[in-house]
Amino acid sequence: MRAAASALLVSVVSVLAILAALGPDVAAAQQPVPSQPTVIFVVWAAEKGKEPPGSIIDPLVVIEGPALKKPPAFEFQNADDPKFVEFEKNYYRAGQTYPLLTGGSARGTLTVEKPVGVSCSSMTAAVELPVVIPEHEMALAITSSGGLGLHANWRRHATPEERAAFLKLAAGYLQQNGVAETPVATMEIESLYWTKLHAGGLDSLIGDLKFKNATGIHYVFLVATKTGGDYGVALASHHVARDEDDADVTTESFVDQLDLDNDGVDEIVTIFGYYESWEYAIYKLQNGSWQKIYQGGGGGC
Repeated sequence: MRAAASALLVSVVSVLAILAALGPDVAAAQQPVPSQPTVIFVVWAAEKGKEPPGSIIDPLVVIEGPALKKPPAFEFQNADDPKFVEFEKNYYRAGQTYPLLTGGSARGTLTVEKPVGVSCSSMTAAVELPVVIPEHEMALAITSSGGLGLHANWRRHATPEERAAFLKLAAGYLQQNGVAETPVATMEIESLYWTKLHAGGLDSLIGDLKFKNATGIHYVFLVATKTGGDYGVALASHHVARDEDDADVTTESFVDQLDLDNDGVDEIVTIFGYYESWEYAIYKLQNGSWQKIYQGGGGGC
């Protein structure tokens, strides 16, 4: 036994001596290299009369393993924050390229031009896009597509028949939640898409609308799925503002969909708009219902 132990000790010492002789580079190579985080950006289309004049990317979330983390927050009064300086250095270098995604599908690569500010507490980057994104629409970009469940683009604009079904469903949802006056004729759809959220999945409508009644301005976001011949509410939010200048106003709108964990079902990304700020949310289908698994990013004053 002692002889075997002595032989093993000699063997270990010999291996260590060999590694030392080969130099620090070989020894360092034995250490595991930590995987880099994946950053997802929201792509804002260019809007006429808005600054900056072109398209931009805004950080949505940082993915480290299974964790969804908020990107560093930029504060105008503390622009030299080391965390944000490092983030800008790593991801906003001119000439960097990232995959552009819409509807869960790759659409080529965008190119970073330079960092730009869009508010007193947000720093984004101006980008050149490989395809035109219509004004007021959004898409996603990602530092690496590894681990994602990419597929064909499932997203398209809703038809007139689908818009009518969406309005009817929204009115019914509001009435069930205590809103007595729901004038469908005055409901204004802000955006509405038909899609599916997994291969062979049910028809889904995702969109938002607003309307006025005696109690104020109502903002409604809905995810509707079609079972049988009718659509039903799968996810919804409803906020009320006193008027257009209400500082407590909240809106929620669809950004895009993407299978973040490659489980075969797309997650839903939305944007919350406030009086002078915004942030993002990610919803995941868990045990048959949509659950919010992340809220963060964005900026504002």
